[in-house]
Amino acid sequence: MKASEIDIKAESKKIISHLKNRLQGKEDFIPMIFFVAFILSCVYFWYNYIYRPGWNEAKKQEYIQSRGKDTVFNEQKYNNVISKLDERRKKFESSSSKTDDIFRLKK
Repeated sequence: MKASEIDIKAESKKIISHLKNRLQGKEDFIPMIFFVAFILSCVYFWYNYIYRPGWNEAKKQEYIQSRGKDTVFNEQKYNNVISKLDERRKKFESSSSKTDDIFRLKK
């Protein structure tokens, strides 16, 4: 063996032993690595979902057209709901003006 190969092996052994000494007694190091990896993967998937959707313009238009066919507006039910709301509003406004004086403050 050459002297340079011996020096490289010795240095690599020193580095490995140094890393072992640093990691001993630090049980929270490995879960921290998994936590950071999890967060980074979540950010990656979120970014891909938001900024790189898999639909082209033709597929988007097809989806919009198919959703438009499914929606049916029932005008009669809508008008019934609006009329009931108006009745409730009128009832509330009229009943608030006819409250009795339960403490008999006015004589």
